[in-house]
Amino acid sequence: MAKGNRGGKRTGGATPQVQQQQPVQTMSDVYNQFNSMTDDQKADVISNMISQDVPDHLANNSFQKLIYNMDLNDKPDLVDDATLNSMTGTEIFRTVNSVYDRQHDISYTADQIAKQVQSGSVTRVSDNGGSVYGRGIYFADSKSESSAYGNTHGNVNKTAQIRAKLNSNAKTISYSQAVSGVKSEINSGSKLGKILAKCDSNSQSSVWALAKGYNVITSGHGYYNILNRNAVTISKSVKPI
Repeated sequence: MAKGNRGGKRTGGATPQVQQQQPVQTMSDVYNQFNSMTDDQKADVISNMISQDVPDHLANNSFQKLIYNMDLNDKPDLVDDATLNSMTGTEIFRTVNSVYDRQHDISYTADQIAKQVQSGSVTRVSDNGGSVYGRGIYFADSKSESSAYGNTHGNVNKTAQIRAKLNSNAKTISYSQAVSGVKSEINSGSKLGKILAKCDSNSQSSVWALAKGYNVITSGHGYYNILNRNAVTISKSVKPI
């Protein structure tokens, strides 16, 4: 279904606001070194990383293990709202709710979760819930659709929303292409394919995409799965819905 111009900024009058792409920080050495490897070398790294554990507060899946143990924790650029408004790039929104993990007795307010996406030293990706387009950090290109995932209005500690734009670092691939790529890789019997077969099913597309140089998976109908936070520029503002 076509999305039209949802989430875009409209300007009126004879002199519309000119949007420009702001300079963004370069990708980390870890990211660049991984991308410079051969597929066989990447397969060795992936195999080693997914065999190691992660802290209790992180998701226990193959993609989380890969980026945590590889120390792939690039941070996004943070700008004020006016600067983000002036930038080019697809505008996207993320809405989060407060959580309490009974198993590990860990709780986070929605505001804390949002700020962790903005500036946390570790990248936290999706777990069993909300990984239909692979593991990662999910945004929607519509504020209203993103807000629909919120539980509480007017209380930023219970439900918080952040706004971002894809920047010049973003390398996107559709989920259907990623799934097809995983299938072809596994069927080829390659070293990378054999390692992908060992990953949990929801991580396979994200691991394959990252190994092939992509850092954003698109759903095709308005959702964006961010694999590396440096692919987005995020507003410093954290707001209630």
